[in-house]
Amino acid sequence: MRTALVTGANSGIGFAVVTKLLAEGHKVIAHIRENLGDLEEIRDVSHLEIIRGDFSDIESVSQMASDPKVQAVDILVNNAGTYCFREDFESIAVKEVEHLLRVNVIAPMVLCQTVIPTMIERGWGRIVNISSVSVSHGGAARTIDYTFSKSALESMTWTLSKSLAPKNVLINALRVGVTDTKLHQLNSTKNLEDRIRTIPLGRMADPGEIAETIFFLCSDRASFISGTVLEATGGEK
Repeated sequence: MRTALVTGANSGIGFAVVTKLLAEGHKVIAHIRENLGDLEEIRDVSHLEIIRGDFSDIESVSQMASDPKVQAVDILVNNAGTYCFREDFESIAVKEVEHLLRVNVIAPMVLCQTVIPTMIERGWGRIVNISSVSVSHGGAARTIDYTFSKSALESMTWTLSKSLAPKNVLINALRVGVTDTKLHQLNSTKNLEDRIRTIPLGRMADPGEIAETIFFLCSDRASFISGTVLEATGGEK
């Protein structure tokens, strides 16, 4: 039985990944910032442990990384992320960008530093970094920090893979397309119908579909895949 750490596990894709891993017989450490969210319904399931950490606070990230259980995981899914909506590029505040980069880039990097030594020692490990289709098409100027944070995550994936692959520690990124999650409710100006029309498959992804792909990358079946950015975008480029 392997142990996985899934960050941002209380809703959407993160929750779907947690339930998939549990169903496949893994132990799961589910990270949340504060609220249980969807995890409330499975909080008492065996082999599930819930931990809290604010990824915008470096001290909180360091404290989480010092937990021996975190250091010993076999699988890391860097799913936690944040997104800031504004009217235009000119209104972006530096403090907002700093906050976003701590959550989307620095915390995943610290967690990679945390889990890799034990993975190397065991000769087996899987890391999946969750990116976004916005890297493909450039996103919008008003959310440029989100796009370049995900680009940085993909770059980290590729760079680390070259040194980790010989140790059988495989790291990949998943570029996720528009998915039916609560995130879209945060932007009242977004016309989802128009957005969906840009997707060749003509619909949003279900979180469970994305979780299946993540699970594949976490499994022994993905034994010859490393340093790859896999796209789950419904055909969108």
